[in-house]
Amino acid sequence: MSEKEPPKIRDIAKFKKMREEMKAFKMMKGVLPFASPFLKIFGVDTNQMKEAFAEFDKLEEQFWDLSEFPDKFNDIFSSRGWIIYGSLNLDTAKEAVEIAETDIDAAEKFLVEYYTPENVQFLLRMMQGVEAFRPRMELAELAFIDYKEKRYHACVPVILALMDGLEAV
Repeated sequence: MSEKEPPKIRDIAKFKKMREEMKAFKMMKGVLPFASPFLKIFGVDTNQMKEAFAEFDKLEEQFWDLSEFPDKFNDIFSSRGWIIYGSLNLDTAKEAVEIAETDIDAAEKFLVEYYTPENVQFLLRMMQGVEAFRPRMELAELAFIDYKEKRYHACVPVILALMDGLEAV
């Protein structure tokens, strides 16, 4: 019996719909050079359309980042305990994926090194802004001390417990 593939972020209904709309938009972009003379006959200002289409490639890349990249990251790193999350720096995640294409161990080391005490302190300050997290701050600060002292065996389980449900808030 084969195992069912886990659901993918890219398969979320909103992403599927947007992907279809992007395909249609891309097709329209390809047709515009041929259709422009006819559209002009009917009084359509094709210059505005051309300007809108000029931004399409950037928009398409952003859509890919939003809908496809998280699955790629998770496919590469989930077996090593890494899952992409909302506040993970996207450029860092992209660079880790690039490194992983040639050396997965170096990529994981790169991800670990991203979490400097300064980055962790910044994330803690962000979490303090979430009212539901404030009662957890004292324990988070103690875990942060353990982190700075490289007592990962102590801080990782505490941080995981503290973070449970925080992304949903």
